[in-house]
Amino acid sequence: MKKRLFCSSLTFMTLVSSIALAEGKDTLIIAQAAEAKTMDPVASNDVPSHRVFLNIYDTLIQRDKDRKLVPALADSWEQVDPLTLKVNLKKGIKFHNGNDFKANDVIFSLTRAKEAPALMSFFGDIDKIVALDDYTIQITTKQPFGPLVNYLAHKGASILDEETVTAAGQDYAQHPVGTGPYEFVSWRSGDRITLKGNSNLVLMEQPAININYLGFNTKKAPFDKEEVRQAIDVPSIIQAVFLGSATSSNSPVAPGVPGYNPNAKEYKQNIEKAKELLAKAGFPNGFKAKISLNDTGVRKNIAVILQDQLKQIGIDLEVEIIEWGAYLDKLARGEQDMFLLGWSSSPDCDSALYALFHSKHHGSGGNRTYYTNPRIDELLDLARASTNQEERNKYYGEIQDIIQEELPMFVLVNPFDNAGMQNNIKGFYLDLESEHRLLNVSKE
Repeated sequence: MKKRLFCSSLTFMTLVSSIALAEGKDTLIIAQAAEAKTMDPVASNDVPSHRVFLNIYDTLIQRDKDRKLVPALADSWEQVDPLTLKVNLKKGIKFHNGNDFKANDVIFSLTRAKEAPALMSFFGDIDKIVALDDYTIQITTKQPFGPLVNYLAHKGASILDEETVTAAGQDYAQHPVGTGPYEFVSWRSGDRITLKGNSNLVLMEQPAININYLGFNTKKAPFDKEEVRQAIDVPSIIQAVFLGSATSSNSPVAPGVPGYNPNAKEYKQNIEKAKELLAKAGFPNGFKAKISLNDTGVRKNIAVILQDQLKQIGIDLEVEIIEWGAYLDKLARGEQDMFLLGWSSSPDCDSALYALFHSKHHGSGGNRTYYTNPRIDELLDLARASTNQEERNKYYGEIQDIIQEELPMFVLVNPFDNAGMQNNIKGFYLDLESEHRLLNVSKE
């Protein structure tokens, strides 16, 4: 089975803002705000990398533009019992190097994902993956695992060619091979392009299921005190930074995701209350702190607003700007005080909450606030072990209430996704998870 390639060449470039454009008949250029960190799907769980390699690889299952789970490399799947998922694979698929796609590649790829620190929150509950034949696999979990099918559509579950990865070893991330619509050619690290205005550009925009948040390192003083975290109220930045392309937030879960709690606490700016909370925490005269972020216009603008805002309650904030890959490494080591980051989830509360707040995922696993709460751990485990959506929603509602009270992170906004493109680009749509799916993109 061969896939049609609508453009013979596809290039991703880093820019100050995300935009899609085309140059030349057979070349599609996609620009994004940060460079990809890796082309190995299990090495990092970040959107700039996902946007590139989702066009190189396929997953077993994927979401269409209506949020429905549909087959990709899988032909079909069946929940045999609460612990067992059977997946029938498509036949006739080849990797870009000509190797046949078979069950052993799926076992190899999902085992790597299961063992990868960055992806443990998604695949760590998998117990065994076995081949029933060359085109049928069976996945068993340690306990009932409601989000499993959803996570087989996650980019970390991209299917790799076992032979290629094994042969390449540590160099694999620079020479990826998949079954996706585009084949990897080269990577020039740090390449950039700058745009000017163009009347032939059109803009697409829609609400996403993402969050932008201010994180606190809860294992470091003074952010180990709940009152300090609650004191850091932030003004509305929707107009100033996002130019209206976002909505205010009261939860790490975006509205529209099943299990979202509309009644969770939403914080409003109150300078006098903030000063009282700081005094109660033992900092009547404020303190000095550092906020870390990567080099994007939006986050730099947010940091400037926060710097000015926190000065009003006695907090002297130093801004530290770091290259994207080094920034993720710093957060994984737990060296940050405060930090700005986003999180893109799928339409399932487990995806929005488990990695960010479960104590076993401190650092690169997703919990970069190093937040620990045994009750949250218990509720997250109960929710993912249930296949009853109503029961899961009850657990998730309580989780959001606790998170918004203890505030390991301050969810700033739910941003909109947007992309600019030349008006001769057809077939592009804004993916729900802020990624660029380019299989059916063409240019007139």
